[in-house]
Amino acid sequence: MKVDSMFNEGFWVLASFIIFIGAIFKPVKAIVLKTLDERTDKIIHDLNEAAKIKENALSMLQAIKIEHDNIKQNAKDILDKAHLEAKSILEESKKQAEKITRKRLELTMQRISQQEQQIIRDIKTEAVDSALAIVQQMLIEDLDKNIKLDLIDDSIKSLKKFVH
Repeated sequence: MKVDSMFNEGFWVLASFIIFIGAIFKPVKAIVLKTLDERTDKIIHDLNEAAKIKENALSMLQAIKIEHDNIKQNAKDILDKAHLEAKSILEESKKQAEKITRKRLELTMQRISQQEQQIIRDIKTEAVDSALAIVQQMLIEDLDKNIKLDLIDDSIKSLKKFVH
């Protein structure tokens, strides 16, 4: 092998290629590493941003759950209060109805009692009038005029006292 054959064209192309690669390796490596670092930084930034968004979403979800629970509790309290008020109104209505019924019953009983008393008075008056008429008729038939008048007057006086 000759020294000439070792340094032929292929060798020089290979040597030039290796030198070229070596010469551009550093700047290309720096550019590639810089691009990769920038991309890595962007991905890390995006991941951090996504983590913040996730954290905000979780805190909002928790706040919404708490608010939902509060709203449910408020709704339950409102319903409970409404049930109690309805029950109270119903009980009050029952009491009022019973009170009105009792009052009407008392008024009816008073009217009945007044009508009974009026009927009794009417019957007594009728009985007294009938008795007076009978006594008067008997006196007219049996006694003389002066005695008859005295008896009628006495009877009327005593009956007036009895009626009143």
